Amino acid sequence: MRRCLLTALALSLLGCSSGERETPATCDPIQTVGSVVEAYGDFHQMTAAPVLVDPIIAALCVSPQPSQLEVTRQAYGPHANAAIVVYMNDLAAQAFNGGRNRYPEGAVIVKEKQPFASSTGSSNEGVGGMIKRAPGFDPAYGDWEYFYRDSSAPLQSGAIASCSNCHRRAADTDYVFGDWASEE
Repeated sequence: MRRCLLTALALSLLGCSSGERETPATCDPIQTVGSVVEAYGDFHQMTAAPVLVDPIIAALCVSPQPSQLEVTRQAYGPHANAAIVVYMNDLAAQAFNGGRNRYPEGAVIVKEKQPFASSTGSSNEGVGGMIKRAPGFDPAYGDWEYFYRDSSAPLQSGAIASCSNCHRRAADTDYVFGDWASEE
């Protein structure tokens, strides 16, 4: 029995070795949400510059009133009144650039949220994202694990209702929005 367990362990480690062949998505070294939040800066930056999320507020020539900000927050969720920079790991970038409607297990997409006033690329106000998990993680929402951390709250992760409820509008593209790509 012990020999079988050792053999199984050795075979699983061989599957995750760093050789010439492609590494399976399940062997991706970035598996935890915490490690993604720490390492996303090494991913592919998909936006050349920060993209304004709220075009209505961006078009105003005056500072928005609190009531206007609340209306846009209701319409656009937690990313309203901000600019985002989108990052993707190799798996997600290949799927996105290839025009595929489905992302493979292990794909990671990160949105770095920046304050509306600093759409020139200064300080990070929050980090949100999604990691494609194995089938069965959350089949109603494409098996994505969502996460979000802002400057005033601890890291949240899992099947976050506000994220999945918003992203269900993008079910045809595997719950991933890509309209920011056309705005660059």
